[in-house]
Parts: sequence; structure tokens; C-alpha cells
Amino acid sequence: AADDDGASGGTNGAGEERDGVRVVGTVERDGAGVNASPSGRASQRPGVSVTADSLPGAGGAAGPCVVQYDVTNPGAEPFTYTITFSLMDEQGRAMSNVEETVASVGAGKTVRRTLEHGGYPGGGVLDAGRVRILDVERVPSDEAPAPASSCPASGLRLTADQGDAAMGLRVVGLHLENCGSRTYSLEGYPVLQLLDAEHQPVDGIEILRGTDGI
Repeated sequence: AADDDGASGGTNGAGEERDGVRVVGTVERDGAGVNASPSGRASQRPGVSVTADSLPGAGGAAGPCVVQYDVTNPGAEPFTYTITFSLMDEQGRAMSNVEETVASVGAGKTVRRTLEHGGYPGGGVLDAGRVRILDVERVPSDEAPAPASSCPASGLRLTADQGDAAMGLRVVGLHLENCGSRTYSLEGYPVLQLLDAEHQPVDGIEILRGTDGI
């Protein structure tokens, strides 16, 4: 497609960028086009002839195309990114959300990943125009929670839940799991530090022990 000024018209989602994450576009899955056959229908208009070849697996659980995205870390240390994508239908309505984690993106590095998703209800096909970046969270890689399938050398895995809010309070649960082979004794309170969105310490905050001060 071409606009009136001659600029190429592409998919709306391609090029969207948020907090270092950019939707690159849609590419054919490796090996998806091997058995493609020219079984599509031709559309005729004055001076224009367009033939659409069908691709195998369109709308199936493993569609013919994948959406690529880049993650760029401008920081001075490796970061792990958790990205929430929203998948839209043809009318721009949100159908579902997909969360992906990109671990250990090096300082000043850009990595490319593919959003592997099976498609949409009703036979729709995933493309970059139907992908929006809802949220991007990043933490230093050495502070990122260990994957559920692994156990750190310490034998202890610490994770935080998604939090909750009620009566003007914000609550985040910290979960300490003994995934090792020995018994630990636990007492006292964790040492906490509140950081802003840029991972800088927030001043003027008092951290209380227990709930009596709330």
C-alpha cells in the first residue's frame, strides 16, 4: 500500500516502542512456506492484479507467521525484562494478553525475540498490527527471580507476587521457598529498599516493621 505522499503503508503495530521494547514486524516461521501452494483467489481491479497464495497452517495452533520484537537495554548492567503484550482482533478489541520474559539483556545490547502464539479464536492469524505493548518491567538480572524449574545455589528462592490494593494501601507479598536440601532458620524482617521506575532509591520513605504503624 502507498499513501498519497508516496510513503509505504505498513502494519500499525510494527514500530511501536515502549521502554526499550519495539515491535519489529511479522515474519514467516521457519519452514512454514515449504509446502505453500498458489491456491488463493485473485482480485481484479482496473490496472491491478493481486493474487493471494494461501499459507499452510493459517489460524492453526502453530500459525505460519510470528511477530518479532526487539529489547534494548540502555543501562550499564544486565537487565531481565518482563513484557506484557495485548493481542487484538480485526476491530482492535483486546482478545488476550501474553507475558514474555527476556532474561539477561546485556548493558547497551539489543536482542530480538519472536512472540510465539497460536493465533486467534475464529481462525484469525497473529500479525504485528494486532499486537500492542501493554507493560514493560525490568529488574537487574542478578535480582530477577529464579525460574520455577531451577534452584539457586543458596537453596532459597525469593519471589514477589503481583500485589493488591485496598483501602488506600498497596500490598506486595514476598514468598521465600526452601528449594534446597537442608533446613534453614528464619527470623526477623527482610531488609527492603524502595526504588522508583528508574531503579533509583526513593527518599522520604519510612519502612515499618509489622502492621501496628499503619
